Amino acid sequence: MKPAVAIRDLGAGDVDALLALYEHLNAGDAPPSQEAVLAVFSHPGLRHFGLFDGDRLIASCNLAAIPNLTRGGTSYGVIENVVTHADHRGQGHGLAIV
Repeated sequence: MKPAVAIRDLGAGDVDALLALYEHLNAGDAPPSQEAVLAVFSHPGLRHFGLFDGDRLIASCNLAAIPNLTRGGTSYGVIENVVTHADHRGQGHGLAIV
């Protein structure tokens, strides 16, 4: 039986899997410093989401909530770094994570 696909928030324990997945977004990027990773994961208003097939991270994106002074002060969101592992593309995982 195929493992269930699940979407959840990513945390500090998922950093290695996320950085490995980012190789499928921008191959050859220099890895970030530990300080940069900690800064990103502790930044208020920034969330990372992962789509897992069993325990394997196969797609992710991040959502930044941007404070705003218009529209009654309602924040807006920016979705970035949408990536699906090359072995799992064309199956709707990118759409699902967004």
